[in-house]
Amino acid sequence: MPANRTAAADQLEAASRDQIAMLHAAHPLIGGQMREEEPSPAFIARLDALGADLIGGRLPFCQHLDASPQPVYAALWDDAVVCGRCIGALARLTGDADRTCDLCGTVEDAQYVAVVAVGPLVVMFGRCSTCNRDDRP
Repeated sequence: MPANRTAAADQLEAASRDQIAMLHAAHPLIGGQMREEEPSPAFIARLDALGADLIGGRLPFCQHLDASPQPVYAALWDDAVVCGRCIGALARLTGDADRTCDLCGTVEDAQYVAVVAVGPLVVMFGRCSTCNRDDRP
């Protein structure tokens, strides 16, 4: 394996470890439950769409991201992938948009925030009570 491929693989592994460590460090600050589960079909479909948009060049990313593997962030309610410095640039939702489940589209007052690490990518999304109970990633 050429040295640059080895270096890229090492960077990818390090970025993935960094994201898991960040989630574990942040967990006590934001509360809730931390668990490892099989992803739901609804979440897999949304993640597949996110990946297809990113690979297809239809998803913008912040100016700090380049070809080097690094921790990145996305929100299922926003059409962007950003670095840690730009995470505040992800859309802030209000009104019905803030009460819409990012998996099934149901609008309800109680939304459950979910954060999932997929390698170096952290995906944030909101779930309705039904998806939170029945369709957890």
